[in-house]
Amino acid sequence: ANLVTVRPPDNVHRMQRGDPYWVGDFFSGNMIIHVLQQCGLLRSSQTILDIGCSSGSLLRVLAAFDRSWVLHGRDPIASAVNWANENVTTARFKPMHTKPPLDFAEGSLDGVTAISVWSHHRPDAAQTWINEIARVLKPGGWFAMTFSTLHHVYWMVKNRKAKTEIIDAMLKNMALRGNHFVSVKYKGEDAETDSDWGQSCYSREFFFEMFRESFNVAGYFPGLNQGNQDVAVFTRI
Repeated sequence: ANLVTVRPPDNVHRMQRGDPYWVGDFFSGNMIIHVLQQCGLLRSSQTILDIGCSSGSLLRVLAAFDRSWVLHGRDPIASAVNWANENVTTARFKPMHTKPPLDFAEGSLDGVTAISVWSHHRPDAAQTWINEIARVLKPGGWFAMTFSTLHHVYWMVKNRKAKTEIIDAMLKNMALRGNHFVSVKYKGEDAETDSDWGQSCYSREFFFEMFRESFNVAGYFPGLNQGNQDVAVFTRI
C-alpha cells in the first residue's frame, strides 16, 4: 500500500504523539485530499512540498494515496527531518531555516501543504513566507494550508485551553487590528525557533489580504481542521 509504518521514537518530534499505533496523520491526509478534490486541483504527477513536515506524518499518507507524486518535506527541527529522511523513503526531507529562502527554484512546485504552521507565524513573518511560497509555486500551482480564526478561539473556550483574560485579549486584538500574536517557545522544537514563532490568530479578512497580490482563493473551509483551524486553498496567479 506504499504506507511507511515505522514510528518515530519518543525523542523525535512528531504530531499525533498520543496515538500509540501511529503510522501517519490520516486525518490531515484525508483533509488535504478532500479540499484539493473540492477545488478541482487533485491531479497526478505533481511535485509537492509539505512545509513544517516534522517527521513526515502527512507525507507518508499522501505517498500512499498517489505514488506518482514527488513529495518533499522541510522543517527547522533537524532531528525530526533527519529521522524522516532515513525512515520515510516515499518522500525526500531536508532541514530548513526559519527565514526564507527555501531551497527550491522559482516556479518549481505544483503544490505546497502546511498544517498548523501559519497558526504560529508572527504576521510580518507570515507575509514573508507567503511571498516565498508564491516564488516557488508554478503559475496555477496550489497552496493548501490551515490557519487560526474565531473557530480556534471558540475551540479554546470549549476545551478550556486558556484563561478568560487570554481569550478576551485575543478577541480584542482580532477586532482592533485583525490579528493576535504571542511569542511562544514550544517544547521539543528546534533551538533555531525565534520570537517570530508562537500563537497567531487572525480575522479572515486580514489573513486573506496577505495573499491578494500573488494568489486567488480557490476554496475556504471554516473549522474543517478538527473544529479548531480553518482550511484555505490558494492558487498562484
